Amino acid sequence: MNFMSYVAEVSRGWDEPNAIDMGRMTSQPNAKGEMYILNDDIDMKVKIAAMARRLEELEMKKMQEVQAISQTPLQAMPCAICLSYEHLVEECPTIPVTK
Repeated sequence: MNFMSYVAEVSRGWDEPNAIDMGRMTSQPNAKGEMYILNDDIDMKVKIAAMARRLEELEMKKMQEVQAISQTPLQAMPCAICLSYEHLVEECPTIPVTK
């Protein structure tokens, strides 16, 4: 058995039930095959864990959107006279220089 297989076998996710919860997950008399019905407490924990993961995903998506917006370079205003982005209105070559 390689290391990763061992880790996968002995590890659990933070939202998986622990040994105490597993003791409460008994098969129901009306269950079919290997199916069982979760009690309300465990079902609620699963729903809360799923909502927490979804909230984290949305927060990360929002942060990425904010970062993308903040990294967008600002577009300079063109010269109002010749509509060039190479200079400001005060520096426009079409204005005669007075000394």
